[in-house]
Amino acid sequence: MDDRMRKLLTGLFVLNFLDAILTLVWIQVGFATEANPIMDAVMKIHPGLFLLAKVALVSACLGILWAHRSRALARFCSVFGFSVYSMVIVYHVVGGIATLTGG
Repeated sequence: MDDRMRKLLTGLFVLNFLDAILTLVWIQVGFATEANPIMDAVMKIHPGLFLLAKVALVSACLGILWAHRSRALARFCSVFGFSVYSMVIVYHVVGGIATLTGG
């Protein structure tokens, strides 16, 4: 079970990092805006601070999930988070393709 959780949480970290990078790219080129008003305010201070805050906050949550990995709720939240972030990445890719191709 620990190996599965490690892979799941590592995947969540990678998906979160990809989301942050893709969000930065789309905002920088003017194709998108940050939907979260708190993170939008952080973005306006400095894009690097946005990246740091996003990675740090999610990493802290991943640490909590890892600490409670033997609990069913932590495992459920990990799978749910992975699923949500996977959909967010698909949204980034599809939205990016549609924007770039004029669709």
